[in-house]
Amino acid sequence: MKESVKNLLSCLVVFLIFFILFYKAQFSFNHLLGLDAYYHIKQAWLIRTCGVEKAVKNFSWLQCNILKDYPGDIWFGYHLFLLPFTFGDLIFGAKLSSVFFNSLLFLAFFWVLKKFKVRYAFFWTASLLLVSNGLNFRLLMARPYILSILFSILGFYFIFQKKYLGIFILSFLYSFTTAEAPLIIFIAFSLTALEAVKLKKLNLKPLIFTLLGFFLGLIIRPDFPNNLFLLYHQIFDVLFLRLKDVNLNFGNELKYPFSGRVKDNLYLFLAIELPLLWIVIKFLLKKKKNIPLLHLFLFLLSFFFMILSFKSLRFIEYWMPFSILFFAIWCNSILGPGISKAIKDVKDFKNHHPALVDKKITHFHQRSYRILRTALFKFEKRFIKYLTLTALLFLVIYFSFYKIIVFSMLTPEEDHLYLESIREGAFWLEENTPLDSVVLNFKWHSFTFLFFYNHHNYYCNGMDPTFMYVKNPKAYWKWNNLLTEGIVCEQEKCDEDNQEINNEKEAGIRYFLKEELKGDHLFLLDSPKEEFIELLDSSPNFEKVFKRGKIEIYEIN
Repeated sequence: MKESVKNLLSCLVVFLIFFILFYKAQFSFNHLLGLDAYYHIKQAWLIRTCGVEKAVKNFSWLQCNILKDYPGDIWFGYHLFLLPFTFGDLIFGAKLSSVFFNSLLFLAFFWVLKKFKVRYAFFWTASLLLVSNGLNFRLLMARPYILSILFSILGFYFIFQKKYLGIFILSFLYSFTTAEAPLIIFIAFSLTALEAVKLKKLNLKPLIFTLLGFFLGLIIRPDFPNNLFLLYHQIFDVLFLRLKDVNLNFGNELKYPFSGRVKDNLYLFLAIELPLLWIVIKFLLKKKKNIPLLHLFLFLLSFFFMILSFKSLRFIEYWMPFSILFFAIWCNSILGPGISKAIKDVKDFKNHHPALVDKKITHFHQRSYRILRTALFKFEKRFIKYLTLTALLFLVIYFSFYKIIVFSMLTPEEDHLYLESIREGAFWLEENTPLDSVVLNFKWHSFTFLFFYNHHNYYCNGMDPTFMYVKNPKAYWKWNNLLTEGIVCEQEKCDEDNQEINNEKEAGIRYFLKEELKGDHLFLLDSPKEEFIELLDSSPNFEKVFKRGKIEIYEIN
């Protein structure tokens, strides 16, 4: 069999194995993990059914944030990739897209390992599933960062190997598809800087081709130049606002403690620390010139994503693949030859002991040597075969039984009732309110679920609370303080004693909700501050028209 055919078949087998595993895991529960998945599949459906002009260039479903003034679609390319999955049931389509893209991701990881001639590539690829439940959980979310991981891994390979056409095409697809695309620029810049320091030469071609593809992907989008404005606020405002100590009460993954990171990702720390120790020893022995550029490059990327993962759980999906890739390549080039040499030394053991001249001793030694040699040969040839089969069997059992139990426990009965109440509220709004009327939704993340079931209405806040804050900070704080603190105040820190809700402020509150925010209905998720509810229930300007569980809808008269 030709080598090319053999490689193609091995890639096909790897894709099918991970497709089956992720399919089994994804369809072991009925809902979509993460509310963002509901927005993405619905947005793709709107692009297919309503066209790019309405769904992207004139996106109007958020009235209180910057998308009102700068309509666009940050993940436009990802939504195009989702189009084949928007025929039929959208929840099924979103799940199937997650399975498909994850299978491509693991295939790309396997392919890169094979390109670097790493032995036992499937073992290392399968190990990516075993290092952390946190990564598995995030991989089961039908969100665009799955493609971002895929592009970053392939981008690393093309950039290191100086495949300039591949660099250009991949950078273009990256920026056209996801908001995480600037990572490809960091990867290209890192290699350029490393080569300048280690090899004493400056090769700007990888960085230039990366930048050309990156900016072309941004420019030819239908929402250009609005997408640049949205990306700026999506990427940088979170950092700037935190530096300014502005708390918009989101990003809980940023609060995950360092000790928790270490405990949950112990294997990854080992994968970083062992090669790091080797690199440090090389520096101490003044043999830093012997450290391969590839090892330094992968170490830099792994260490960079590890540091970012301490700040945000969102970067764990980059840290893990690059750490495993680093460890696999390091073991293949450092430990592999060392083990082979040790086996050769054992085979030549007799020649190293000329003092053993007694015939009985020599005969005993030769028999022992033959037994040991035979065992080592069998061990070397069959070890990875049995280990791979064992790992694969473990994965099947793990996903088929344990994971099904775990994910079925993620949404207990009360959570299913909770989601069902939101769905009923969305349907009620669609049937009982005018087209394009504005619903002021308390809890910005409720937008994705409401939008999924009802694009008949427009909504106030969603996607990211930063977007509402950037549009109008005073309106953001007044809206937030009304519902979460029960006070009337247009700034983050308020004197509650002088700002309490009372009948004298009723007209001002009604004007703010009806005239400034242009709201026709209030959609309240998890009852807000009781002072605000008391005002709504006692005022003729507000009428409760729907209630299911923790969901309440008020009409603003």
